[in-house]
Amino acid sequence: MDSELSHESWPLSYFLTFTLYGHWLHGDERESVDRLHAVFETPRLSPNAALREFEQDRASTPAPLLTPEMRAVVTAAITEVCDVRSWLLHAVNVRTNHAHIVASGEAEPETMMTTFKAYATRALRRRGLISGQQRMWTRHGSTKYVWTERDLQNVWEYVTNMQDAREFPPR
Repeated sequence: MDSELSHESWPLSYFLTFTLYGHWLHGDERESVDRLHAVFETPRLSPNAALREFEQDRASTPAPLLTPEMRAVVTAAITEVCDVRSWLLHAVNVRTNHAHIVASGEAEPETMMTTFKAYATRALRRRGLISGQQRMWTRHGSTKYVWTERDLQNVWEYVTNMQDAREFPPR
C-alpha cells in the first residue's frame, strides 16, 4: 500500500480530472488553482486576462487536442492501468481537452492520476499519435474523494451523462 491511510479509511472512490497542457491556464475565466491556492476550500484564482496571456506566451508547445482515435487510445490505456493495478474503474470519459475518471483502489489519488497520464502518454507515442517530445498533460489536476454510494452515483452520472452540464454535483 502506498499511502499513510489505513485500509479502513480509504475513500469509496476518487473522482479525478486532468486537462491537456495549455487548455486551462491561470487567469482563465473558469478560474484556476495554482500551487499557492491548492488548499481545500481556499479561493481560486480569479479571471485575469493579463495573467492568461502571460501563461499562454510562456507555454513551451502549442496546446494539443485529442482526436477521436487518440481519445480511444487514452481510454484503453486507463482501462489497462486499472487491470494491471487491480483498481476498479467506475467511469471514464476522455474529452478533446481533458479526462474524467472515477476509480477505486488502494492508492493515493495523485498516484492514480500520474499513472493514468503516464500510461496514456506511452500508448499515444507507441501508436505514433504524438511525438516523443510532445507535452500532453498539465502538471496536476483535480482529485476529489468520494465517500458515499450516493456521491459515487452522482459523479458516475456526471462523468457518463452530463459533460455539457454547468453544475456539479448534479442534484
